[in-house]
Amino acid sequence: MIGLGAGVNGEDAAASAAVGGMVGLFVGPFLASFLIMIVECCSGVTPGKLMLRMKVSEADGSDANLGSIVSRGLLKYQYSWVPTVGALVGLDFLVTISALFSIVMFFGIFLIFGERRQTLWDKMAQTTVAMNN
Repeated sequence: MIGLGAGVNGEDAAASAAVGGMVGLFVGPFLASFLIMIVECCSGVTPGKLMLRMKVSEADGSDANLGSIVSRGLLKYQYSWVPTVGALVGLDFLVTISALFSIVMFFGIFLIFGERRQTLWDKMAQTTVAMNN
């Protein structure tokens, strides 16, 4: 932001910095979420899972295959990639669908208190998060 105002009067520089800040405010969380999604879809772990020595497994406890890990990641992080795809290809209804699905997935988090300790996206992908042995 420091170099953006060079040769511009103070009012224009402030407006430019404000616009840049607003773009960063909205783009930053989506970018961070997208990067975490890529890491989790490729490896099955996140930084939090690494610290807690956990991993994504199949629902029966066996090691998860790449397809299960990717399915789980795409379901879990749909709020990040579905609106982005919708905006890029001009399908605005995907943004609305993603918002509604995000509400469902939010409440699906509370399924972790059930008997099998699986979130909604774990149930849909037939996975679970288990301790890494």
